[in-house]
This record gives sequence, C-alpha cells and structure tokens, in this order.
Amino acid sequence: MKKIICLFLCFVFSVFSFTACKKSPADDTGSQNSSSAAVSSVNSVKTNELKPEQESFKYGDVLNGKNGLISNLSYVTEERLANNKIELRADLSGISSGLNVFDEKDVDFSITLNSQDSKTIVMPGFYYEEYKFTDDGRINGKTAAKPDFRLRFALTSAGSWDFVITLKIKGEEKDTVSGYINVAENKANHGFLQVEKRRKQAFQFSDGTGFAAVGENIAGSYESSSVRSAEMIKWMSRCAEYGANFTRIWLSQWLLSIQKNGSAPSDLTAGMSDAAQIDRIVEAWEKMGMYGQVCLFTFNQLSNDKKNEGENGFYCFPYNKETKGGYISSPAEFFTNEKAISDTKVYLRYMVARYGYSTNVFSWELFNEADGCTGYRDIQEEVRLWHVDMANYLRSVDPYKHMITTSTTKSDDVLNCEISLDYMSLHKYEYGILSNLTNLQKTNWQLYQKPVILGECGYVTTTPRLDEDLINFHQQNWVGLMGGGGGTAQSWWWETVDKIGGYWDFQVVSEMAQHIPWSADDMFMVDTSNTAVDNEQVEILGYRGNSFAYLWMYDNKYSHLNKVVTDFKDVKFHIRLNDGKYHVRWIDTWTGMSILKTEETAADGYLELTTPAWCKDVAVAITVD
Repeated sequence: MKKIICLFLCFVFSVFSFTACKKSPADDTGSQNSSSAAVSSVNSVKTNELKPEQESFKYGDVLNGKNGLISNLSYVTEERLANNKIELRADLSGISSGLNVFDEKDVDFSITLNSQDSKTIVMPGFYYEEYKFTDDGRINGKTAAKPDFRLRFALTSAGSWDFVITLKIKGEEKDTVSGYINVAENKANHGFLQVEKRRKQAFQFSDGTGFAAVGENIAGSYESSSVRSAEMIKWMSRCAEYGANFTRIWLSQWLLSIQKNGSAPSDLTAGMSDAAQIDRIVEAWEKMGMYGQVCLFTFNQLSNDKKNEGENGFYCFPYNKETKGGYISSPAEFFTNEKAISDTKVYLRYMVARYGYSTNVFSWELFNEADGCTGYRDIQEEVRLWHVDMANYLRSVDPYKHMITTSTTKSDDVLNCEISLDYMSLHKYEYGILSNLTNLQKTNWQLYQKPVILGECGYVTTTPRLDEDLINFHQQNWVGLMGGGGGTAQSWWWETVDKIGGYWDFQVVSEMAQHIPWSADDMFMVDTSNTAVDNEQVEILGYRGNSFAYLWMYDNKYSHLNKVVTDFKDVKFHIRLNDGKYHVRWIDTWTGMSILKTEETAADGYLELTTPAWCKDVAVAITVD
C-alpha cells in the first residue's frame, strides 16, 4: 500500500513540475510571468545567470574557427548591454569568386545565441565594406580596410548567452566558432516595439512601456548622393529637439538604396556606400531617441507611365531587363517572377542582418502606395500574395519580429486590412474636415483590430501645400494622436517644415503623448458623441481610464482654408470617471502654457467641466494624485 501511495505522490509531483515549467506567451517576449515567484520555489524556472567573466568572449579577444575559415573574430562595439547593438567582425576564407556573398544559398554566415533561460536568437551575418565620412557627414569613399563580414545583434536580457557562429558554403557547413557572451542590464533601453496587446490601438515596447509615434516623413534628400544621409539626419535631429520620436524613410534608386541599377538585384555591391549612409541614419535614431519606419519599395519603381517621366522609375529598376542584370519586362512581373521573388528575399535578408538588431527600427514597410504600380488592378491578388509571402519571410529571418506594414493611395484598398500585416499605414490627402481623419482612424481600428497611423497626410492642391501658420500641420498632429491613431498624422512636407521652422509644433503634442498611459488596461476612447458638449462648433477627442483623462477640444470651423478665429468660454461637457477629486490642467496647445489649473470632483460616475477662455483648440489633462 505504501508503495502505491509513493507512486501516486511521484506522479502528482511530476504533473505539477511539468505544468509549472511550461512557457507562457509572456516568457517568449522576455516579460515576467506573474506566476514566476510561485514556481521558482521549486526551482522550475530558469534565470539567465552570468558565467565567469574571464572565460566569456569580451572586447579585445580574438577567436578563430575550428577549420580556420572563420578568422580574426572580434568585437567592433565595446559595450555589452541588453537590447543595445553588439557588433562582431570576421574574415572569411574559402569563398570562391563565383559565389554571391549576399545570397545565403551561396554563403551563409550566421550566429545562434541561447540564453540560460532558454531564449534563442538566430541572426544572419552580412558582407561589409568600410567608408569614410567627413566631419559634416559627407560620405568620402572607402577606407583602406579590406571588406569583411559582420554580425550585428541585440541580446534581449542580461546574463550569459552561449553562441555558435557558422559558415556554410553552398549549404554545407565549413566552419564554426563557439563561446559565450556576458551582457549587463540596460534599463535605458525599453526593447523592441510591438502592437499593444489589449486594445491593439497603440504600440508598446517589449518591457510594456507605451509608445505613440510623433513625427513626420523624412523620406530622403535630393541633394548629391554623398550628403543624403547627412541632410536627413539634420532634419531628424531638429524634429527630435522638439520631442518628435518617429520618422519614415524611403529606399529607392534615386534616394538611398542597397539595390542599384546596373547590377543584378541580388548583387548588392554597388549599394554598399548607401548601406553605410543608412548605418549613419539608424545610429542617429539611437542617439536622438527616434524610431524609423523603413519603406523597402515604392510604386515609383514599378511605374511605367511614359506620359509622366518624373514618376517613371521602372527604367532604372534593377529588375528591369533593360538594365544590366535585370530580367523582367513589365512591373507586374516583379510580383510573380520566381527569380524576382528570390532576389527580393536576398535584399530583405540583408536589411535584417545589417539593421534588424536595432530597437530603433520601428517597422518594415514593404511598399509605398503599392496600388500606384502600373497594372495594379489586373494583379491585385498577386500583389496581396506577394505581401503575405514577404511578410512571412521577414518574420522567419528577423528574430526580433519588427512590425510589418505597407501602404496604398486608397484607404479602403484590400492590402491595408491584410491580416499578415501588423498595423495600417494609411495615406490621406485633401481630407476636408478633421472629423474625416478621426472617422478613418477609428473605423479601421474597429473593423480590423490593429493600430492605424496616418502615414502620409496633408494637402497637395492648395498653395502653399503647408501654410506658414502651420494650421493643418498642427491640427493633423493633434487629430492623429488624440483621434484614435497610433500617433500624429505624418506630414509629407518635411522640407517645408524645415524652411518655415515648424518643428516647434511637435513639442506640446509630444508632451501630451508621453503622459497618456497607452498600455493601461482601462483605456477608452473619448469623442464628442459621449461627452455631451454644449456647443455644436466644438469637437472633443481623447482617451480616458477609470481615473484619468487626456482630451483635445477644437473649433470645427477653423482651418488653413478658413482662418476666422472664434473665441470660446464656459463650454460645458462631462466625462465618465470614478467618483473622487481630480487635478484639471488646461493647456494652450500652441505654446504649451497652462491656461488654468483647478481641483474638481466627480460624482455619480461623471466629472462635469466648464472650459476657460480659448480659441482654435485646447487640451486638458485630468489626473489624480
């Protein structure tokens, strides 16, 4: 009988141990499992503990492969902090001249890292050429250093990570190097960005910190090729000085691109100088706290409209058979030709290998306005399937699972709601009244349960396209952020913003964005329909929880087309909040100055408020101690 009881107790304990050791979804993203304290009492949860530092692979060490084909493996970066870039360089031998160093089918150089708590990161390596830059950021030719191969990665938690670096040639393993890396904690870096889990309306870092995208397009510079990155960084730094944290860049032959006409699409050698400039942009993002949406293709590259040569980029598209190394005869073939699909994956893999380490890469945008490609109506389903294929491929090679999106000229295009994409980047020009932007954001979020960013927004038919009073720029920033979007509406006119010194408008809206608890479980949208505002010329947008609210009120008749200013005072409205006392601060959105601070009391589930004097628009923050 005792034997039976013992066997039964052993069985119960083994079932408990198995259940306790199962990973939760939170464990996969590096966040703490709420039950970890309980299971640690029976030693069933691993921690990423440090191994002896003196035996780790550290700055100044040099490693060589077992077979000597991987040699001089060493650090480029000195610091080893969680979520920050770690870069290694190595010399590779045994690669014959007929092999394509960019194509993993020929040369596959990669690193696999495993933490002590069972996390795994597999990161491809990449071919690298070193370039010189002048003090003002101009690229100035190659250095005397020979090309080498690099590995860039971020380790997502502090502790020890075992690694194996592998060189395969034509699919056959030729050499390996192994060891371990010790990584220190890094509270300054919140991790990689992803869609907020509960509402799926905003974004958050992997540590749970909320994020709203405040910024504008800075797609490129039309200056000479040697100064493009320097010009873009100059504009971005001016945005960041006023609190902006987001931008969007384009990669194309006439701006920056690692695919150049005159060589085969999978031969990226001619693009190495541009790749070095993109390095500088990503590094600048990291220093200034900016996050970038990287657009990988644009419709212009697949436009074959002879009537509009300025928009006809197909003539210099690397895949075009009329260019050296190309082989497709029409834009439509890009989405269906097997070689084009394979070569595009070579390009995407290189982008991940070189830039995917960065927590400041907000997302990959597969296409800018894909519906602008010549012949799109006839191949719409093929284009959609291409997006699905490329999104799946990116996720297979990007261990950090950066978000993926695309864009079209029409907000109701089927591509925007494609389930394989993480969020919607909608383009909207000539939008009329501001409520049209609000409805666009809110409706698409409700339908598809994914965040919406107005990725391009503004007017193209008015003169000037961006008025010097910055009225539409200001209104787009606020309606994007407060009207259900994942951030401000992204203006296309970055050079005009710079010319008229409009960066100051980011300051107040970015401060508001920083205070809103985007990841709060009790977050709800607020608009005019549920606030009982007593003036039909006043619209209200914003967010509330059970005991907080952040609102924006605006004059629905005032715009860059109608600059008649109306003065408002004593506008009454209410908002649903828990009973109790609240701090109410009214803010001038044009200056950031406090207009009025009061203490108010909510009763019977509502807070009744009366506005101070204001015009154009005003914001209010309602908080408790």
